[in-house]
Formats: sequence, structure tokens, C-alpha cells
Amino acid sequence: MVTPAGTARASANLVKWIFLTKLAEAVPAASIHREAIREKQQQTLTAPLE
Repeated sequence: MVTPAGTARASANLVKWIFLTKLAEAVPAASIHREAIREKQQQTLTAPLE
């Protein structure tokens, strides 16, 4: 089967767009997770000793 010349390029661009979208969604989640870990570590370090 022969495909039109632009089909492969359009498909590759779609895959790239989906990948970058998913990557962009994951970055804030990872950043928030790291920040939460830092806050917990800071609380542990500054907690008064009993």
C-alpha cells in the first residue's frame, strides 16, 4: 500500500506532540513530589528533641 507523502511526517509529529504533552504533565508532578520530600526532611531536621 502506498501512503501519501505527508502522512508519515504528520504521524511522527503527532507522536512527538503526545510525548511532549505527557512529559510536560509529569514535570510539575515530579517537582511537587520533590518539594514535599524536602519539606518533610526539613521538618524532621528542625523537630524539637523530646
